[in-house]
Amino acid sequence: RPNLLNVAASLRDNSAFFQSEVMRPANDPKERDPAHVRMLNDVLRDLEKSFLIPNPPPGFY
Repeated sequence: RPNLLNVAASLRDNSAFFQSEVMRPANDPKERDPAHVRMLNDVLRDLEKSFLIPNPPPGFY
């Protein structure tokens, strides 16, 4: 399972890198990230959270 957590974190990091490389931050709503990029980030963040254990036993990770 820690491997799945690493994969989810990597997906999120790669999507953030892609987003930052392709889209520059903008205050103008017309220049903001497309909804599908924001939705992808939300999905990947939620996916990563689903693998987290609130109180892991010592030595679990």
